[in-house]
Amino acid sequence: MKFFLDKKKRLLKVAVFLLLSFLVFTAHYGAKAGSRFGSLVVSVFAPFQRGVSYSLDRVSTLSNRYLFLVGVEERLHELERENLKILADYTRLQERLLKYRRVSKFLAERDEVTAKEVVMANIIGFDHSNWSRVMIIDKGGDDKITINSNVVTGRGLVGRIVEITPGYSKVMLITDARSSVDALVQRSRDRGIVAGVNQGYCEMNYFPIDSDVREGDIIISSGMGGVVQKGLIIGKVIKVSDDGVGLFKNVRIAPSTNLNRLEEVFVSLGSRPLPWN
Repeated sequence: MKFFLDKKKRLLKVAVFLLLSFLVFTAHYGAKAGSRFGSLVVSVFAPFQRGVSYSLDRVSTLSNRYLFLVGVEERLHELERENLKILADYTRLQERLLKYRRVSKFLAERDEVTAKEVVMANIIGFDHSNWSRVMIIDKGGDDKITINSNVVTGRGLVGRIVEITPGYSKVMLITDARSSVDALVQRSRDRGIVAGVNQGYCEMNYFPIDSDVREGDIIISSGMGGVVQKGLIIGKVIKVSDDGVGLFKNVRIAPSTNLNRLEEVFVSLGSRPLPWN
């Protein structure tokens, strides 16, 4: 039953199409001949023709606008890709410029931080736990670095080498609780041991009660013990307090270098044989 209904609908559509075609043909040629029938057909179907013509114009306009918008969207995507590439290039150039400035500053201060031969290294990792303050650099034994080589920046001491591989090294920072450096108060020349506390600062504990040390004093390495060379800035005194029984002073020191913002360091080259040679 449904098949016959669909078939009738298709036949009806075809008949309507043929009738309209015939009327339009008749109107066109009848109008030329001046017949009344042609004029009547024209007057009856003119509104429909205008509607059809208007609809076709609208469809054409919308189609053109759609194609235009598609072209605009493609162009926007292209511009977005170009913008991302420009931004990436700018970021790379900015990083190169900042690194150039840091390295230039290091090189300018090279004679101030160490009199020995040094090699510059990039920091590639940190190992900050509750028990240690260690960083990893991309230079090792193949670059003549040895155990206990001093690690410095233009601002002062950072730490010392504690482990070496041919291409990498581990640096124990001066804030590590295992670190200890024989040091001097630069102003008064009083001596003490600077130890790390794993808290981002150092301390000089059991400092004699009669020692001359005050907030703002600069602490430098004394060179005693032969591990850390003399004269490297360790940091500045930020707090001085008594131990509570009147025997010692406890001195808190802020490192001269912001250890959390380092990207490059200098390593003083030693002369000890490599462990794998």
